Formats: sequence, C-alpha cells, structure tokens
Amino acid sequence: MTAIEPRFHLPEAWAGQGACPVCQTRGQLSILRQGTEPDQLGCGACGAAFNVEAAGQRVRLVRLPPALAVQAPGL
Repeated sequence: MTAIEPRFHLPEAWAGQGACPVCQTRGQLSILRQGTEPDQLGCGACGAAFNVEAAGQRVRLVRLPPALAVQAPGL
C-alpha cells in the first residue's frame, strides 16, 4: 500500500460540502487549520477528522469519532 501524501491547504469552499465518510452526515464538514501541519476536514456531527490526498481523491482518517474510539481502541 502506498502512503497518502496529504494536501496542505484545503480551499474554504470545501467547508460544508459533501458527506462525512464515517457517519454520512451532509453539510457538517469544516476546514481545520493545523498551523504547519496539513489542513484537515472535520465532521461537526461525529467528530472525525481526515487528511485529503494531495494528488487524488482519497482521505485518511486522523481522528476517530469519540463513539468509535471507545468501541475500537486499537484503531
């Protein structure tokens, strides 16, 4: 499996677009600025956060939703 190179700057226009890959809630994604780290998409409904691939359309889960973290601490 190849590593996902994260996109460092996400456009503000992406906020509120699409559905969360974890909970499927629409309109709850926001841009999370991380200083010198890559921006993340965060879900206001479930609490998940993702990096977006720089050269593609894949995402990588970087913060588990609290409910999932309790059920699956090994993730």
